[in-house]
Amino acid sequence: MLEKTNIPGYLKDIKTKAVLNSNRHEKEQYLVARNKFYEINRLNEKIETMTLEVDEIKRMMAKILLKQEGN
Repeated sequence: MLEKTNIPGYLKDIKTKAVLNSNRHEKEQYLVARNKFYEINRLNEKIETMTLEVDEIKRMMAKILLKQEGN
C-alpha cells in the first residue's frame, strides 16, 4: 500500500518503507538518459574494438611489406 509524502510526486510504500517517484515524465527522462548512456558506452566499446583491429591490420601489412622488400 502506498501513502502520500510531504514531497509532491513521491509516494511511500508502507510495507517496505521505500520512497517512490510517481512522476512519469521524470521516469521517462531518466530512462532516455540511461539508454543514451548505455548506447554511448556500447559505441565506445565498438570504437575500441575497431581501433584494435585496425592496429592488427597495420601490423600484418607491415610484415607483408617487409617480406616483399626481402625478396
